[in-house]
Amino acid sequence: MRQDAISYEATSNLTLNDRMSIMPKSIFGACSHRKNITMLQCGRKLRCVSVFLCLLVVSASASKADTTALTVTSVGAASNVGNYSLGWRFTANSSVTVDQLGYWDQGLDGFASPHQVGLYDLAGNLLTSTTVASSDPLTADFRYHATSSYTLTAGDDYYLMGVAGSDNYIYNASISTDPAVTYVAGEYNSVADGTLKSPDLANSNIYLGPNFKYTTSAVPEASTASTFFAAMFVVGACSFNRRNLKRKSAPISVA
Repeated sequence: MRQDAISYEATSNLTLNDRMSIMPKSIFGACSHRKNITMLQCGRKLRCVSVFLCLLVVSASASKADTTALTVTSVGAASNVGNYSLGWRFTANSSVTVDQLGYWDQGLDGFASPHQVGLYDLAGNLLTSTTVASSDPLTADFRYHATSSYTLTAGDDYYLMGVAGSDNYIYNASISTDPAVTYVAGEYNSVADGTLKSPDLANSNIYLGPNFKYTTSAVPEASTASTFFAAMFVVGACSFNRRNLKRKSAPISVA
């Protein structure tokens, strides 16, 4: 048996504070429990733990996944009657940031040719655009490519358009949308010349085509923020104690 081991009987009459003083120590308590570890080393350990917590918080905030705006639950009909610029109108219910644009891949086996996809405001201004190719990664039935980030304004309507090329597109389907957006109507441009442009006609059909992904603004959750501020407090306290310790241990000159 270790010499420093203490049985339950030996501690049954001790006060709570006495029992706490002889409890096995964690990484925080070990500094004061072991005689061969100085207060300066204790401060260093606490700072390391605090920095780790801060990095953990930052990592958790940075690892937010993109959210898909629209999901096809059932394809009613798909065809191609021309190289139109087509898509859909939607309302932004919250200020989210569009950072990927996508296009429907019917057979999940790539496109006959790449597809231009763009986001427009109702005045026809192109806000962001990119080209989606067969080499881009799939999410469900759509391939996505990164685009210049654009933050939607909550309450505003937008057009999401894509060039059909020679690939089929959906013109009748059952869909669901993320709560951040509301589907309004199918849209297309009547000139089928294979160029990306804003729509000039609306239709009751659902034209897909294009899709997008977005991220939300990085606002820390309450628990995450609490952990971060607690870690910063420990760092500050350790730095303060270290400075005091240095002042106390400094040699005193006698005149």
